[in-house]
This record gives sequence, C-alpha cells and structure tokens, in this order.
Amino acid sequence: MKLTDKKVKDLLSVLLIALLALSLLFFSYKIFLTGESDLGLSEEETRLCSLLKSMDGVGRVTVNVNAEGEEKLVVVVCDGAESYLVRADILRVVANATGAKTENIVVYKMASDK
Repeated sequence: MKLTDKKVKDLLSVLLIALLALSLLFFSYKIFLTGESDLGLSEEETRLCSLLKSMDGVGRVTVNVNAEGEEKLVVVVCDGAESYLVRADILRVVANATGAKTENIVVYKMASDK
C-alpha cells in the first residue's frame, strides 16, 4: 500500500483531531467531574487552594493573589466564609503562607450551587 500526499494529510488531520478530542476530554473531566480547575492559577495560588481545602470548615475555595508593588493582595472565596472562626483561621493561614498583611487579605462567601 503506497501512501500518497493526500493520504498522509488525511492521516495527520485525523491524528490532530484525536489529540484535540483527548485534550478536551481530559480538561472536561478535571473541571466538571472533579469540580476542580487550576487552569490559569499561579503555582502560589494552587498551593494556597490546596492548603485551604485541607482546613476544617473551608469547603470549596478559590484564591487570587496579586502583587501591588511590594505588597500582596489576596482574595479568598470559599463556602465556609460565613463562619467568623473559619474566616479568622483563613486570615492567619494566608498571612503566614504568603507573607501578605492581614489587612490586605479579604475573604468572601462562595455562591451556593442551586
């Protein structure tokens, strides 16, 4: 069987489509079935999310860390933010883990799934 240019192009097209489909399947599984998406998060944000998820009462969590000059600004959104004790624990953990001042850390309640 002799491969012609058309057959090679067709084969490469099929392989490219299969690769794209597998990539889409992997990322869809990660986002929709596990409920986790670290796409676009920095290494520090990913590490901080893992740390906060391991804490009692925090629940689902997402984190955004921004550097403004020499200061870090941190936004935490989580299920457990309605609890004063959980918010206080989050402030201490985030301050110790990132070096951010507590006045530069804000914690908000995550919207409930309905």
